[in-house]
Amino acid sequence: MVVVVAGATAVAPGGAPRPARAAPRVEVARSPAAAAKAVGDKCARGDCPPPMLERWRRDLAGEEDAPAVEAARQLARAGGPGATEALVDALALGATPARAAAELEALARLRDARALEVATLYTTHRRPELRRLAVRARGAIADPRVVPALLDRLGDGAAEVRAAAAETLAARKEPRALSRVRLLVALGDGGAAAPLGRLAQAATIAEIADLHGTVDDGILAVALGEYIKRDDVADKLRLEALAALAPLRGADATTALVEYVASAPARGERASHREARRLLEQRGSEP
Repeated sequence: MVVVVAGATAVAPGGAPRPARAAPRVEVARSPAAAAKAVGDKCARGDCPPPMLERWRRDLAGEEDAPAVEAARQLARAGGPGATEALVDALALGATPARAAAELEALARLRDARALEVATLYTTHRRPELRRLAVRARGAIADPRVVPALLDRLGDGAAEVRAAAAETLAARKEPRALSRVRLLVALGDGGAAAPLGRLAQAATIAEIADLHGTVDDGILAVALGEYIKRDDVADKLRLEALAALAPLRGADATTALVEYVASAPARGERASHREARRLLEQRGSEP
């Protein structure tokens, strides 16, 4: 007779131990969304099944927007040459605004130079939103050939596109953009304010100060606030920027001072931090 005790080893006739059978493995069905995420995770690790790339290509070319948008997102996660090629091909053939937006966003994440030509093409699209996304996609590519088209978009008719171009050029620390971004600020373009602060050189501070009274104080304050936060600026230049900031009024000027004071280290506080604190206290005492 064989005696089986739950959780114990079975005993065969004659007393010899016999391992108990392993419990059957239960497979839990995954939802379509979970299965798609699992495939996406695998692709993101560089092990994407070729059939999935073909499926996403078909979805990009299909009649429905939703699967095409999801395919673009998955290709951005997957990465690799096949992902870029699929997105570039879809954009080159033409796409609805929803699809084109998703595809350009995906290319911005991939940062692949092979997308340079199609991204440039979309920087002149009739829809400002797609031009903005194309600027982002182009600017993400680490290739000096992207700069001329970005400089051109500083003259775009849509404020959101100009702002995207200015921000992208500032992130690249492109010196050729400084004069054009400074001109946009002089014309009262608020989207260029923060980029100007990131691009500004020592002589730029006096030029910003000279705009006081002709350009909204908030725009100038944003530019100066970005400048004083930079690590590559000497403290004496920060003091000059604070002097230009002092007469400016409004919430943006106060925010610039508050943020800079908050950035002061526990030890080794700069003279510019003390000056910013003094200016804040002075504002607090004003009627």
